[in-house]
Amino acid sequence: MDNAQLASLPNASFLRRIVAGIYDLFLLFAVGFFYTAMLMLIAHTIGADESSGLMLESAGEQMTLTATDDYHPLLSGPVYKLGLYLSLVLFYVGFWHTRSATLGMQTWRLQLITPDGDKPDWKQLWLRALVGTFFIIGLPWSLIDKQNRTLHDLASGTRVVVLPKNKK
Repeated sequence: MDNAQLASLPNASFLRRIVAGIYDLFLLFAVGFFYTAMLMLIAHTIGADESSGLMLESAGEQMTLTATDDYHPLLSGPVYKLGLYLSLVLFYVGFWHTRSATLGMQTWRLQLITPDGDKPDWKQLWLRALVGTFFIIGLPWSLIDKQNRTLHDLASGTRVVVLPKNKK
């Protein structure tokens, strides 16, 4: 499909975007689990979890195990959260750059393009991802926009279009 044909396609509806987002949510959980598992592996390898694991406290005859605040220092705090955020953003930017759609978008025949039908550039992809972080705020905008555009569509100069069904 050439750029002119892509540019003439209709923008995705609110419902179609929501359903594609639900598909992607499962993949985002997997990305988050993988990121956390890699950090746990690193923490275990360097011994960060051995020195600050579970503390044994005794209260009279009763012994209890309580987790210290230092348990897995790589898995708490702003550095962990920033890394997790960046890994989730990279999921979107990577898919948008390579395939112009995430797996959820592909399932629902959605594609990310510029208004001219071109592939978005890196600046547009990163801007879309950063503004899209506020997905709950930006997505409902498509309900009042006559062209079904979200705030992250408007901010990044991109569109999400519905591809036609393949003819067999």
